[in-house]
Amino acid sequence: YCCMLICPKNQLARALAYFVNMSAEFRVKWLLSAALCLLAAATVVVASQDSRPDSSTIFIDATSPNIPWAFVPIGPENVTALVLEDDKSAWVLFFHEGWLFEPFREAAEQLRGLIRFGLVHRDDRETAELLNLNMTAGLKFRALPFGPAERKLAACLDTDSFDAAVSHASDSVPSDSIVRVTEKADIQRLLTEAVSSDPTKFTAIFAVRDSTPTLLQRVLAAKLSSVYNFGLLVRAKAGEQLDWFGPPGYSSPVPGLLVLQLRAGAGADGLATVEISRLDESGIVREDKDGELTYAESLRFLVEYNRNFRAELLGENRADDSEMRLLSGLLRRERLAFGIVDLSARTAPTPDEQQQQQQQQQQDSMKSNNEEL
Repeated sequence: YCCMLICPKNQLARALAYFVNMSAEFRVKWLLSAALCLLAAATVVVASQDSRPDSSTIFIDATSPNIPWAFVPIGPENVTALVLEDDKSAWVLFFHEGWLFEPFREAAEQLRGLIRFGLVHRDDRETAELLNLNMTAGLKFRALPFGPAERKLAACLDTDSFDAAVSHASDSVPSDSIVRVTEKADIQRLLTEAVSSDPTKFTAIFAVRDSTPTLLQRVLAAKLSSVYNFGLLVRAKAGEQLDWFGPPGYSSPVPGLLVLQLRAGAGADGLATVEISRLDESGIVREDKDGELTYAESLRFLVEYNRNFRAELLGENRADDSEMRLLSGLLRRERLAFGIVDLSARTAPTPDEQQQQQQQQQQDSMKSNNEEL
């Protein structure tokens, strides 16, 4: 039967004539044999298809330093400085064999900045030793919690589930730096603590629909706790809460994020008083069309607000401290997380490099002139 599939026409005709002249008993046996042959062939085809890589599998070059995804290649040269010593991020490491599932990539992109993701090759024994990891266990993920290296290694989670790793990393981000605001007195306490701290802080308020801080809010509060006090305000149905922040009668909807700042002024008794200022577009962030704050926009706003208005803060504002005003260390980490190249960080060329550049420009100019001639 198998030969019939590849026989020329004349041989196929002979085989059909032979089949017609068979006895009935032999013909039944032949048909059963052919059916078994077809079933076996179909089984082989299905098995070969199942063994192919799934269409959602992405094959990557884990040695490339320019992977344009949220996953960062991790090796012995950067695991300590980039991962273990990053006390302002929770990490999820994926131990791979050269490939990455598309759903993992998509989830990492959505959480970029909130959780860091790294790629470690399964054969990288040196990195495994630095992570105190037994690679013979065959695990796929390690979640390293928010905080210093000691906590990362002591409270890590080894798992085969991507969702479990992400949940462990997310749950590790603290919320204790966010104060729940339920009345105007809570605002006043936050402002008083902000102006009496050293250095002086701004007060940032998240307006939310429920009283549970989101991962975005917890991450922002943890990363910017040195320059901001954070409060969590559950929105009321009416807009009277805005009277807590500024002039009475302010009727605009409560924005998703607003910054409050104290300013000294002369009261009726001649003593200095404190007023809340900038309850306008320069001091608020509104949600996107889905009713959510975005991490990148919220972080950009808080960093820029600190840079623009730190010099106006009462008390020890340390506006002359460039790190306090510009938050350069935080921005360096965020540029790494988002793959942003800081062009301003490039060093000036040396005299030898300048001379080489001039010579190259002259050669390029001569080559261009010769081509025109």
